Amino acid sequence: MTVTKDERFNTGVILNLAAVFGWKHFIIIYDEDNLGTYNYFVEKIAKNNMKIANSPDLRTMDMFYTRNDYPKWKSWFAKIISLKVRLFFIILTPPFWFYIVESFYDAGLRRGDVLFLSDARMAYSIFGKLI
Repeated sequence: MTVTKDERFNTGVILNLAAVFGWKHFIIIYDEDNLGTYNYFVEKIAKNNMKIANSPDLRTMDMFYTRNDYPKWKSWFAKIISLKVRLFFIILTPPFWFYIVESFYDAGLRRGDVLFLSDARMAYSIFGKLI
């Protein structure tokens, strides 16, 4: 799996932002469609002496996760919340990232409890129609 120039740039921006704020731990969530970006991000986290808080079994999400899947995944969300790390990097194909954020809300995370970061595809999905 290849990593695009934009994905490399965005990874650098996210890691620099984390360094400026002194953040050392991430929750990372990805789908199989974004394995290349995930691997690149993991490599760069290690080189920057940062850590991924969630174990590998708590990193992968179904590529086509929807709102209807929440009951099946409820304990998965609870386990991630119990780690008490609030910096999330989500590497998912739009629009599926939205359902993940919504499910974390349903599981108890609220504004101010969490900071979600993602690559340009998520930002474009949110703001692309406004620009």
